[in-house]
Amino acid sequence: MIDAISAGAGVVCLIAAGLLWIVGGRMLPRLTVLLVLAGTAAITGTWFGQRVGGVVAWIDQTVGRLTGTLFDARVAGLIAAVAAFVIIVHLWRRTVTVWTLVAAAVLPFAARHLTGDLGEGMRATLSAVSSAVGWIVGAPLGLT
Repeated sequence: MIDAISAGAGVVCLIAAGLLWIVGGRMLPRLTVLLVLAGTAAITGTWFGQRVGGVVAWIDQTVGRLTGTLFDARVAGLIAAVAAFVIIVHLWRRTVTVWTLVAAAVLPFAARHLTGDLGEGMRATLSAVSSAVGWIVGAPLGLT
């Protein structure tokens, strides 16, 4: 689980990202990706996040039976790898799209189900990013 910031600060991050993307006309797209990433990471420990995590675990188990025997890989690892790749490439190329935001929203849930050093590293990175962004957003409101 990624417990870097409070759920309240995470909700504020998601609301700010929505306002920047929808009302602001896609203003500050790279900041919007970081806000979505931090906000989603913050809600993974809530009741809603546990339900979404349960769905991800069920998909991982169901599809993992097939991919595990064929490719010796888990679905959550593949989803997390694709989501991280999309985020990194889109931020590097400065072409943030809706798919970048979807990848940022999916990554924390997929990272919860990763095992081994890769999973620990990804969760530590997500925790550091969400902690920094959440502190900047939540500190003035007393939500950290």
